[in-house]
Parts: sequence; C-alpha cells; structure tokens
Amino acid sequence: SLSFRHDRFGEIFDPWNFYDLQLSRQTKYGSVIGRLQYANRFSINGVQFNLDAYPSIANGLYAYLNAGYSDASIYPGYRFGASLYKSLPRAFEIEGGFRYLNFSTSETYIYTASLTKYRGSYMFTGRTYFVPSSTGNSLSGNLSVRRYFGSARKYASISSGYGSASNDLQFAQEVNTLNSWSLYIDGQYPVNNRLLVYGTTGIDSEELQAYTRDRFSFKVGLSYRF
Repeated sequence: SLSFRHDRFGEIFDPWNFYDLQLSRQTKYGSVIGRLQYANRFSINGVQFNLDAYPSIANGLYAYLNAGYSDASIYPGYRFGASLYKSLPRAFEIEGGFRYLNFSTSETYIYTASLTKYRGSYMFTGRTYFVPSSTGNSLSGNLSVRRYFGSARKYASISSGYGSASNDLQFAQEVNTLNSWSLYIDGQYPVNNRLLVYGTTGIDSEELQAYTRDRFSFKVGLSYRF
C-alpha cells in the first residue's frame, strides 16, 4: 500500500505532507505489517519505521501489537502499543489497550478502550482515549459509523471526536492539546480482486497553549494484493 496525506491550516503553518508505504502479509497466526512513514512538518523531514501485528490468540480473541523507531526530531524516538479484542454475544466487540511514545524530552502513555456493534451492513464504534500527565489528565471520545457494501473491502465511514486528547497522537505538540474536535469521512473501493483505492478527508481543530490550530486534511492511497 502507498498513501499520501496533505494537511492545510487556516493560519500560522505551512502545509504538511505525509507519505506511507506498507507491506502486509497474512499468516496462519494473523497479519503482520511493516510500515515506512515519511513526514514533512515545520520544514523538517523525518522517517519512522513501524511493525504491526494482529495475532490470533483464541476463538473470538485477538491482539494488536506495534513497535516503531525514528531518529527524526518530529517523531517519537520509540513507540510501542498493544490492545486486546474480544468478541461478545449479540455482535458486540470490546477492546482495551495502551500506546507508549518516547519523545526526546518526555514520555507519553495513552490508554484506549472501544466498544463496537455490528448490525446488518453497519458497524458502530465508540472509543475513548485517556492520557495521564503531571500537568493535567486528558480525555477524549470518538464515534464512528461504517457502512459496508457487499464485502469488507468496500465501505464508507463517518467519524467525529471531541476532547482534550488527540485521537491520533503521533507528535510531541499534540500532547499539550487543551481541547479538540474533528469530523472526518473515509472510504475504500476495490477496483478489482487485487487493486484497492481508499481515501479520507475532514476537518479538525486543536486548542493548544498559545493558539488554536484549524486544519483541513485529505489522504489518498492505493493498495495492491499479490
């Protein structure tokens, strides 16, 4: 898979650009994904390497594991994550886990939990993020609705988030968010049995210590299965 993301801001910042290249392999134990991420932010370039895995543990129970490394100042030097997912009766699924980001001047722990309900062709998910800190804890929530069209490979989604913890915390500046909200739509479409196209677009706003950052973002990608 290869994707490109572009962020534009209402003021203060020049646009940011992100590229993501990943190689996935489905094994009998679950999928394994290697990712190479490139970012250009604040006129600084950086690369981050990630390894993700979704091992199957037992019937209805699987995990998510992540490890990442970067020597760029805009990324955490190290990052780790883990979650457990468990299927429940009546088409529910529950998840709980943590993320750890090691920046050059600080360490950040993020705790997350979600509850998903499948109903017909729809998937409803509620998720919360909790970031403890000596200067004040952060908490946020996110709701998303996904509609599938005939298969798991073709869908459209809408999601919205609100709170003082970023829904996609990757960079040091996002740890100091006082308040934020977001609204995004995304979708995926199989061109044929091997080629997928996908994309995301939306807006968000983050209130930081010295200013409020309003952003418009879009992402496009291609995935080829061989």
